[in-house]
Amino acid sequence: MSSGKALLCSGIALVVAAPVAAWWLIGDMTDPNLLREGIPLDYGYEAVSLGAAADRAVGIVACLVAVASTILLVGATLTRRLRWGWWFVLIPLAATGSLAALTGRALTAGVIGGNIGGGLLAMAAIPIGVTLVITAAAAGNRLSRPRSGWRSALLQPPEHTRTARPPLLDRRASGRSSGEGAS
Repeated sequence: MSSGKALLCSGIALVVAAPVAAWWLIGDMTDPNLLREGIPLDYGYEAVSLGAAADRAVGIVACLVAVASTILLVGATLTRRLRWGWWFVLIPLAATGSLAALTGRALTAGVIGGNIGGGLLAMAAIPIGVTLVITAAAAGNRLSRPRSGWRSALLQPPEHTRTARPPLLDRRASGRSSGEGAS
């Protein structure tokens, strides 16, 4: 797999694993005192669960994937294989997923009566999430366009490194002096 494809897969893995890890790390937001007292609780909707062991396994794997992807992407940024500007795409997308996980956990919490806090969080999270996605899309659009203008000229490699042919050898370096010629 090429370096570019590995970085793309790492970015996708980070964006997918972050909300799953956040969902697992946040956990059930139902008040434990209400559960202990056996009070019947109201749920807007039940949280999806694969069982305690499977939920734990999925959560741990998601955390490991998110951490490994982040380490790989930071390493690629430090070695300049990944432009730092791509973090303006990755961070908002991962944050949007994590915000969705938090909102989902709040909406699936067992409460007495209506879940006002979950509704308020959803009302706030939707415009924030949309703003983050628009920010990521704008940054990705900007980064995917070819560079132009005076800044790109400063960042471009020298002309002789962009050609397919190597630069001409210096005659002095090849052993010929300028006084020698064809007779």
